Amino acid sequence: MENQIAFLPAHDLLLPIAEIQALKTLLDAHSDRAQAAAFLEEIARRCGAHESAERRGALAAYQRGAESLARDGEIEVDESAVISKGDAPGAYVQAWLWVGDADAGLVAETAGD
Repeated sequence: MENQIAFLPAHDLLLPIAEIQALKTLLDAHSDRAQAAAFLEEIARRCGAHESAERRGALAAYQRGAESLARDGEIEVDESAVISKGDAPGAYVQAWLWVGDADAGLVAETAGD
């Protein structure tokens, strides 16, 4: 799906575009240029480097919105959650949902069984 992107909100703090470019300069000397180029492209993709500032801002807002709905130990959102823009105003944000044995209809073992 073209609207899905794994987004790391603090990407500029972790790997700024200038550092990606410096890394590219170093990897250009690598003997396998295709492998080096693929490696750099993957870094850029994961950092959202090709996204516009407006789109990065919107994705960060969805991330913050999801984090505000999270409940520790029940619903948790990773920093690199996949965000998928919906047709209606809003987006789906990948999250972890805790499902206990009772909620799944499983009989929990008791101590000593």
